[in-house]
Amino acid sequence: MTAQPQALQTLALAERLAPSLVTWRRAIHCHPELGFREFKTAGLVARELRTMGIEFRTGVGKTGIVADIASDKTGRWVALRADMDALPIHEQNDCAYRSRVPGVMHACGHDAHTAMLLGAAALFAQHPPTAGGVRFIFQPCEEDADEEGLSGAQRMVAEGAMAGMSAVLALHVTPLLPVGKVGYDEAISASVDDFVLTLRGPGGHAASPHLTVDTVMVLGQVIGALYAGVPRAVDPMHPAVLTIGSVNGGHANNVIPSEIRLTGTLRARNAEARLAAMQVCERAVTLARALGAEAEWHWEQPSHPLSLNDAAALDALVRAARSLLGPDCVADDRGLGLGGEDFTYFAQQAPGAMLYLGARVDGHGEWHTPTFDVDERALPLGAAILYEGARLLMS
Repeated sequence: MTAQPQALQTLALAERLAPSLVTWRRAIHCHPELGFREFKTAGLVARELRTMGIEFRTGVGKTGIVADIASDKTGRWVALRADMDALPIHEQNDCAYRSRVPGVMHACGHDAHTAMLLGAAALFAQHPPTAGGVRFIFQPCEEDADEEGLSGAQRMVAEGAMAGMSAVLALHVTPLLPVGKVGYDEAISASVDDFVLTLRGPGGHAASPHLTVDTVMVLGQVIGALYAGVPRAVDPMHPAVLTIGSVNGGHANNVIPSEIRLTGTLRARNAEARLAAMQVCERAVTLARALGAEAEWHWEQPSHPLSLNDAAALDALVRAARSLLGPDCVADDRGLGLGGEDFTYFAQQAPGAMLYLGARVDGHGEWHTPTFDVDERALPLGAAILYEGARLLMS
């Protein structure tokens, strides 16, 4: 990796922060917290910001933090965002910093995101903006939603976290690329529509299916219709995928259950593909009813909309990465796929972009797996990219 001359100072400063970045990331990783419960994580962030002399507000979007560094001259304001929450997954890694909370771990890199944003804050504390300002958004609950169906980004936007911002940038670590490589896609996020299907019947004895409605048989037909129907209804040039995540029903081996509940998610990268897939779901419900079951399909609200990277904001991140990591750092195979990201709600308020930062650890799993891990050599690189990307947008 060869940095351009103007980025050498930033890279050097970021590398000096590496011990702190690793310490922050491992402290957060050891004590993972689920959405809207990030009390220890927010406390760590607040302590470090206070040490840096940066003003901040706590409790934004329940457990989020917003910090500002302003110049005394009018200019553009750029927001930098990191998510803080963990996932309900039991960690299987055998390392000194493994999760100390049974059933909860940082399996998506949010611990790294938080550490890198603290690193960017430290860089700006040393070299503040000459005009305008920079805002650091430490967001809760990216992976889930509260009782009203709102994610951390939606909560923070509603409480003014993006007020006055000219642009917003974010990084996301990826196990698909090695350290020193970055990737991007035209989309920030695929559309995400979660659903619940409930099938009901009278229930009955396993030996007398003719006297009732076999909800398990109906379920099998519906699952087949969903999995076969979506790829056949959608233009193959516009990807969409439906995945069933849970099936719950029944309590005994000799009883046909009176109710079965199925949950899942629909992802798409095109509005027409999304609509076509949704119509398949409606036909599956009709099939269930034709087989004698009561069927209720519910789309969880709100869904995450399809959103695209802003060209100028993305260009700033890519230029920053190339200046720091060299002209060949952008990977040809970016592998974004159909992932969802509530960063899209920030990008609805101001031009926004997300860059994927290589952090692969060989032998470890991908996102949302019990063996996910992050190559910590990526941490100073991410902090430097955030700093340089924001600086470019301010100039």
